[in-house]
Amino acid sequence: MTAALVGCGTQRPLHIVESSAKRHFDNRDYAAALADYQEYVDRKPGEVRVRYQLAQTYLELDQPAKAAEELTTVYNVDPLNDAYVDARAEALYRAGQRDRLVVFLQRQTAERGRVLDYLRLGKYQQLIGNADEARTALNIGAKIDRGQTIGPQMALADFYKAVGDRENELTRLRMAMYIEPMNQVVWERIRALGEVPGPSLALMPEEAAPIPGAP
Repeated sequence: MTAALVGCGTQRPLHIVESSAKRHFDNRDYAAALADYQEYVDRKPGEVRVRYQLAQTYLELDQPAKAAEELTTVYNVDPLNDAYVDARAEALYRAGQRDRLVVFLQRQTAERGRVLDYLRLGKYQQLIGNADEARTALNIGAKIDRGQTIGPQMALADFYKAVGDRENELTRLRMAMYIEPMNQVVWERIRALGEVPGPSLALMPEEAAPIPGAP
């Protein structure tokens, strides 16, 4: 009798719980995935990798405030993980916690100051309707990059497209083409603006220009 009771009360091994959660998540059965991930986190609270998956499940269930709570814990444990930073920013944005979002992303730029940090700040400033702040952040990101990669140029092109500034959108696409001359996404964007992409259209990014007086 005792053996039977013990057997009935035996918990699933955690790797089985996680496997079940992932299977449900992949099959878009988010309610079942949530139950499994929550069981795992309840039993092993310090496993931030699984807590991150729990937060992703909350996002799929359109419960961004709960996702943000979980992601705050995840971020506090591993603040250098960009996947966690991205997820927390998205959760805060979707939860309508705009002030917390801006403070969080501004702290990233102050503490780390990478191109990625400024592009992320610019993206969300634009999404919440702060156009001037978005442009400023994106321009700082482009300056830090110094015209070396296509990302900042495309981010600025997207910004100018969103605000209806065709001239500056085209300028940034031309700069993107200078960096990656054969990038077909850039070519299609240029064609959509009624221009013909080609070597003569490429334009050196303004951030790559030599600084007067610099050694």
